[in-house]
Amino acid sequence: MKTRNKKEIYIIVGISIVFYFVVSFLLPTFHYYVIEGHQGLDTSGYIEAAKEMYQQGFKANIERGEGYPLLLGIPCVFKADYSTIIYWGVFLNFIAWIFTSILIFKTLNLLTGNKKIALLSACIFCILIGNIEYVNFALSETIYTFILTLIAYFTAKYIVTENITSLGWAFFIYCYSIITRPILMVLLPVLLFLILVHVIKKRNSIGFKKMRTFLMIILSGITIILGQMLLMKKDYGTFTLSIDGQKTVYVYIGSYVHSMETGDDLHLEKNRRGKEYWNYFNKGEWDSIKYMASNDMWHNVKYNKIKLFKALCIDIYFNSAQGGDFAISQDNDKALQVFRNMCTTVSGYMNLLISFIAGALIVLVFLLRRKLKNKLLLYCILLWIIPVALILISGISFWQNNRFHIPIPPLVLINIGLLISVLTGKATQSADINSLSQS
Repeated sequence: MKTRNKKEIYIIVGISIVFYFVVSFLLPTFHYYVIEGHQGLDTSGYIEAAKEMYQQGFKANIERGEGYPLLLGIPCVFKADYSTIIYWGVFLNFIAWIFTSILIFKTLNLLTGNKKIALLSACIFCILIGNIEYVNFALSETIYTFILTLIAYFTAKYIVTENITSLGWAFFIYCYSIITRPILMVLLPVLLFLILVHVIKKRNSIGFKKMRTFLMIILSGITIILGQMLLMKKDYGTFTLSIDGQKTVYVYIGSYVHSMETGDDLHLEKNRRGKEYWNYFNKGEWDSIKYMASNDMWHNVKYNKIKLFKALCIDIYFNSAQGGDFAISQDNDKALQVFRNMCTTVSGYMNLLISFIAGALIVLVFLLRRKLKNKLLLYCILLWIIPVALILISGISFWQNNRFHIPIPPLVLINIGLLISVLTGKATQSADINSLSQS
C-alpha cells in the first residue's frame, strides 16, 4: 500500500538546507571553493572531459569516465565558461545530495515501514559535514554517492515488489556508476552472474513482457560500459574505461612502496615515478602505462609483500581518519576560527567512526542471519561489501582525505536502519521484514 510521506520529506529537505548553509557560508566553504575557485586539479580534469564530450564530437577522456562529464558538461552546449560550469556542478551536487537523503528515507521506509528509523537515518546523513563539503566541489563524489544510493533503493524495491524490472534498473544504474567511477568494476561479473542465476530460477513466474524489458535493461547497462571502452579504443587506441586506475597504482601505492625502499620523494611532481608516468602520458603511450602499472604491482606483490601491505594499511587508516578541511579562512574572529577547526576535527572523527561501523556491520549481519533469510541477507551483505570495498580500494592512494569514503554513509545508514528494525521487530508494513525474510 502506497503512503504519502510529505511531512518527513519536508523535514529532511529543511534540515538539509539549514546544514548546507551553515557549512557553506559560516565556515565558509562556498566562498572559498566556488566563488574564489579553489577547486583543485581534478575539477579541471572533469571540466576538460566535459568540454571534449560536448564540443569535440563526444570525444572520450583518457583519465575520466564519461558518466559525470555527461552531466557536468550540459552548460557546454551553450558555450559556458569555466566558472559557470563550476556553479552548475555545485547545483547538480546540491540536488543529488538532497535526493540522497530522501532515498535513504524511502529505502528504509519501503523495507521496514518504520518511519522513525527511516527519518532518523536520513537526518543523520543530512548533518554529515564531510559530505556537505563535497557538494561545493565540481567533482564526481556527490553524484556517485547518489548513484549508489539509487542502486540500493531499486534493489529494495525489487525485494518488496518482486518486480523484475526494478532489479534490471538497479543493474543498469550500477553500470552507469562504472562509467562514472570504474572503482567497482571488479564486482560486475559476480553481480551479473548472481542476477542471471536468480532470474533463471524464477523464469516460470516472470511474464514474457517483463522478461523482455528486464533483458533490454540489462543489455543497455552492458552496452554503455562497452560504448565507453569502444570510444577509448577509437580515440586513444586502448580498450579500457580509463587509465586513472593504472596511474593510481603506479604513482601512488607504487611510489609509496618505492619510497620505503629508496627514500624517494612522494610528491608526484618530484619523484621518479611521477616523471615516468607523465613522460608516457605526454607521448600518448597508453598501453605502455597499463603495462608499466601492471608489472609494477605484480613485482610488489611478489617481492615487496610486507612493504606493500604496510603502505596499504597506512593509506587506509589516514584516508579513513581524515575529514574535510574547514580551517580555510584565516580572519580576526578567533571564536569563528576555533569553530572551523573543531569542524575539521569532528569531520575526521565522523569519517573514522563510519569507516569502523562499515567494516564491523558484518558481525551484526552474521548474528541476525537466521532472521535475515534469503533476499534480505544478500541485501545486507551487498550493503556491507560495497563500503568495505571502497575503504580497501582507498589504500592504493594517499593524501586523499575522505574522498574515497564520501559514498559510504548512505549505504551504512540503510544497513544499520534495516538491522535495527530486524533486531527490535519494529517493522510495521504488511510487506514487512518478517514476511520478506521468508521469501
